Amino acid sequence: MLCAALAALTASFTRTAESAQVTALPVVFVSMLGSGIVFPAEVLPDRLASVCELLPLSPRSGSSRAAGAGS
Repeated sequence: MLCAALAALTASFTRTAESAQVTALPVVFVSMLGSGIVFPAEVLPDRLASVCELLPLSPRSGSSRAAGAGS
């Protein structure tokens, strides 16, 4: 759902198909920075970390990760 909303937001700024990749780039960078790929999410303040958990590239929570692994 969040990805569809972000896609609609970036589509409103995109004029051509060629510029679509450049338009989506800031969204991808912010998602990478907040998801723990670049630096650990544990170093973020609690409120910011809870918001960053909702980003598309963020790992799943511990309970759903354990359920997905068959534990």
